[in-house]
Amino acid sequence: MHASIKCAEVLVLDKLPKDFIIGAYVSCEESKSKLYDIMEEIEPDFSITVNPDLFFQ
Repeated sequence: MHASIKCAEVLVLDKLPKDFIIGAYVSCEESKSKLYDIMEEIEPDFSITVNPDLFFQ
């Protein structure tokens, strides 16, 4: 499998309403913890999934 298949990019002109973002993938538990700390007050039900296979290492 080519690593470039995993690449994704989103370009947003000014802002994206939070209703369009339902979750995030992160590479490790440390990143999950940091993102959770940021998101818990903004959106408590925000889904954070650890999946290191989605990231270049």
